[in-house]
Amino acid sequence: MMTIIDLILGGIISLVVGAAVFILFFDRDPERPIPLEPRVIVSPADGVIVYVRRIDGNAIPWSEKGGKRINLVELTKFDYGISDGAVLGIYMSPFVVHVNRSPIAGQVTHILRSPGKTMRMRNPVFEFENRRTTIALRHASGFQTIVIQIGVFAIARIDTFVSEGAKVKLGERIGRVRMGSQVDLIIPQMPDLEILVKEGDRVFAGSSIIARF
Repeated sequence: MMTIIDLILGGIISLVVGAAVFILFFDRDPERPIPLEPRVIVSPADGVIVYVRRIDGNAIPWSEKGGKRINLVELTKFDYGISDGAVLGIYMSPFVVHVNRSPIAGQVTHILRSPGKTMRMRNPVFEFENRRTTIALRHASGFQTIVIQIGVFAIARIDTFVSEGAKVKLGERIGRVRMGSQVDLIIPQMPDLEILVKEGDRVFAGSSIIARF
């Protein structure tokens, strides 16, 4: 017959095992097949494309803000000199791999950590108000892409694996957003730029080609 002590010990063991499985699941970091073809941009995050919006004259349309166009700096918190192109939003649920990867091969030119709020995604202004880390990467041909890691939940943590000046390969690990969030990718307008994804598409960091140039 089981005693109270046995029940307590059993409960403790179950909690410890459950916590270990939880940590291993949310910290998983599998290898990914990186595309070998040139002139491609890959997804910086696992998740679902929630929007693809056009950048025109340093501004983007944002229906949640009264149908107005907003300045790109509201999203990036810094003026990177991109006036035309596209911004893609990728929703990372708490159950996907949280590691973020470089969308291009190039050099890290700028890292900006911006303190902010921890509003939930249903709040229409969380993209602009929540804390974030912005990573700018410059391709050898001269163009620059911007990866924005946006924390959502109060327990979400944003990690950065690279430093300014570092050279990165296509699909290389550059950071992590724990416990789900959103990652935005800004791609400047270039000759023959072709965005290959649309709202609702599922993508995987480092392996899903989202654009060609």
